[in-house]
Amino acid sequence: MAAKERFEIPVGMRRVCRRFERWRKGHKARLPIPEALWAEAAEAAREHEVFRASKALRLEYGKLKRMAEAGPASVRRTIAPATFLELMPPDTIGLAGVNQITPQMRILVAIEAVDGRKGIDSLARLCRGKLQADPFSGGLFVFRSRRGTSIRILVYDGQGFWLAQKRLSQGRFVWWPGGKEPARRLEAHQAQLLLSAGNPETAAAPVWRKVS
Repeated sequence: MAAKERFEIPVGMRRVCRRFERWRKGHKARLPIPEALWAEAAEAAREHEVFRASKALRLEYGKLKRMAEAGPASVRRTIAPATFLELMPPDTIGLAGVNQITPQMRILVAIEAVDGRKGIDSLARLCRGKLQADPFSGGLFVFRSRRGTSIRILVYDGQGFWLAQKRLSQGRFVWWPGGKEPARRLEAHQAQLLLSAGNPETAAAPVWRKVS
């Protein structure tokens, strides 16, 4: 009897497999797979064949085939709508007390304004494609609307995405980074100033000092 052929995951698909494994470990219940992961699975299927992708990612062959053949626009929304939370005051800033902004947190501000209608999945794809950053890393991503009157914050807490929005009742966010890079990194105290419609480049005391 012939030996069963061992299935080997293509090198280019291993990163997607790791994302699925991390998501499944954090979601023991049978929850819908996020749209961002489905989009990656469909892309992997188009590149490495549907059969290989469905087997490596443990997905339904028929559904993955339909999505891969129809293209990126066919990915259905399989997660709940974006949740909007009120931001806390600057001295205790956080996403409704769930994710505290700490000095160790990586904070990236997208330089280019985005469409205010974009939801969690669209912003997550923007992080990966344009900002060249992993939206699942736990970092905090800040986006500004085209009118400059509101900002949105996207962060992954290990279990799911949080999306917060602050819209000014008067005026605009006057300061915003510029340059050729797609994003600019801020420190925690600078992010607090930005979310208060202030200037993050204002001189401030260091967030820590070396002990001699």
